Amino acid sequence: MNIRVATVVDVPHIAYINVETWLTTYRGIVPDKFLKERKEKIEEIVARIGKKLKENNMKGLVCEEGDKIVGFATYGRERDDDLEYKGELYAIYVLETYQKKGLGKEILKGVVRNLISMGINKMLIWVLEENKSCRFYEKSGGKIVKRRNINIGGKKLKEVGYGWNNLKELQRTLK
Repeated sequence: MNIRVATVVDVPHIAYINVETWLTTYRGIVPDKFLKERKEKIEEIVARIGKKLKENNMKGLVCEEGDKIVGFATYGRERDDDLEYKGELYAIYVLETYQKKGLGKEILKGVVRNLISMGINKMLIWVLEENKSCRFYEKSGGKIVKRRNINIGGKKLKEVGYGWNNLKELQRTLK
């Protein structure tokens, strides 16, 4: 396994993993029509991710197993001008067949290290409340600090914001 900084060349792989993990993670939570449309709009997702990486509005890491990218994370400064949480983990996904092998934890370690190097010591991630991966954030020390309602594909859903108040402490516990 190798964790490295994502480049523009990785964007199609990141978009593919994003779409595939949405299918396996959110089936039964998010409307099927929305998930199908995401798959059909993969080129738009590639363009959006590529633009954000190029403009440095978003940082990324990829996780490789052999010569295959199997997971990624995107992160950076918190997007909603939160007064407390200056860093945000925008997304972290690992293909289903590679989950439960510690790859997510390794990617998270990289994100935490990089946010600390940016001078950020508090981080937030928004997660659908019904997402079974919420346990990953809880095991990593995240606490629910915010809640909000959102609409995905015409369905009203609830998101929870997991927060970490001390990334240096989190870095020590992830070792």
